[in-house]
Amino acid sequence: MKTNKLSPNNYRKFIKGLELKELKVVFTQALVKETFKPPAQIHIKADSEYKKLKNKKIKVLQKYKLECLKKGKDKPGFTVEIHYSLLYTSKIPINKEVFEIFSQSSLRLHTWPYFRQFVHQMTMLMNLPPLVLDTIKIFA
Repeated sequence: MKTNKLSPNNYRKFIKGLELKELKVVFTQALVKETFKPPAQIHIKADSEYKKLKNKKIKVLQKYKLECLKKGKDKPGFTVEIHYSLLYTSKIPINKEVFEIFSQSSLRLHTWPYFRQFVHQMTMLMNLPPLVLDTIKIFA
């Protein structure tokens, strides 16, 4: 079965015709065990999905989950999870091939700063040393 590779030019056309209309938080959860104290290994999971809507709109769900695991422990002592819902309009229809690239680049640029801020705020509210995540690196 032959697969078509998305050309950079076609992806640029998609991005040029894309407009972010709404970004909102739809779920949050944070937990710290009373005995948890840094340092710990940080693990971040990111997942996203999209749904085509009417009138050239696209609904995207971006999920982030951060877990801090102490050495020798099998369960995290600190977790933060947040889900963002984003609404876009697009002049060019989205497909799976486009979304794979979009979810690893532009979508992260739209949501990662909010995730960083949320993690930082949660650590301070939970009386932990403020955790500042790195800025995201996008490789084009």
